[in-house]
Amino acid sequence: MMDSDKQDQKIDELVDQLVECSSNPDCGCSDVVESLFELLDHQVPEERAQVLYSHGEECPHCSEQIAAEMKIREIVRRSCCEEAPAELRTRISRLVVQYRYESYE
Repeated sequence: MMDSDKQDQKIDELVDQLVECSSNPDCGCSDVVESLFELLDHQVPEERAQVLYSHGEECPHCSEQIAAEMKIREIVRRSCCEEAPAELRTRISRLVVQYRYESYE
């Protein structure tokens, strides 16, 4: 299997695990995944962020997803000397969300 195939398989496995988890009926894995970018960008109301982070602490799958996104952001931050245009960041974020959403179907 090629490296990209392995990465795609790992992503699919993580998404499947997120769908299966139901540790908190008020906040499920899909809530964390759908709000992940906004959560890490501090664009979620504090009360809602606490619920999402609480779920992430209780759910190993969501915790892994949050940690992975934080790691990706750190790598990108270190690798880039200049900030990407807001429009590009928005387009990339939308594509990632769309990919995650389509993976659930």
